[in-house]
Amino acid sequence: MDDYISKPIHVRDLQEGLERWSEAPDRPASKRAYLMMIIRFCAAAAACILLVSVSWAEPVFPPGSRIGLEPPPGMVPSGTGFTDRARGAMLMVTELSAQSYARVM
Repeated sequence: MDDYISKPIHVRDLQEGLERWSEAPDRPASKRAYLMMIIRFCAAAAACILLVSVSWAEPVFPPGSRIGLEPPPGMVPSGTGFTDRARGAMLMVTELSAQSYARVM
């Protein structure tokens, strides 16, 4: 395969690529090799879709933190992390130096 799909990936482009590549005349001789090629391609396509979906998320930075993440539904930034008062849940984000981490662990 001498082809690529650039980001952002659109379903139509992925479908066209799959059709192009499945019609390739240079298919492997054995069914097992062909099946492995299809499995590898599907795994790569799934990884691309996962990476694209992750890149759509906007990170939220708790006050005073350099670490941003997409908080779980219902959680809002507060203090050193995120809280969901209705559920009584808290997600604390802490930054440690290598020396401090070694002492904690």
